[in-house]
Amino acid sequence: MHYKYSSMMNIVFITMMYGTSMPIIFPVAVASYLVLYVVENYMMYYVYKLPPAYDEILNEAFIARMKRSPLVLLAFSYWMLTNKQLLGNNLQPRLRMRDPFIANHYWYEGLTLDGLINSGPGGFLGIFFWIYLIYSVYYKVIHE
Repeated sequence: MHYKYSSMMNIVFITMMYGTSMPIIFPVAVASYLVLYVVENYMMYYVYKLPPAYDEILNEAFIARMKRSPLVLLAFSYWMLTNKQLLGNNLQPRLRMRDPFIANHYWYEGLTLDGLINSGPGGFLGIFFWIYLIYSVYYKVIHE
């Protein structure tokens, strides 16, 4: 049973990581889950002799790890939508091979509120990332 959970987590996290840059991956993930569902139903009714023996610990561990997938989606989407190297034509050519590559994109710009607000649609994803990160860290404190 654990290898099925690992394949499901692989599908979700790869989809969340690259979904913003390749939107076709979302229907591919849905199709792979549909195939997994059909195969598992067939195996459950016609192949397995006994039901799988597992307890709720594996399910709870799986769900706890799946709660982190929106963080991956928000972080990578923010990076992809605000990266000038991926979207813009703002790159400066190097004159010599030894010159540093200048992209005018610095990692610390996204840590300031002004950098988040002025970064376009990716800024909202950055703000939601920080809100969800704080919520997930203080989840037990909030719900007690």
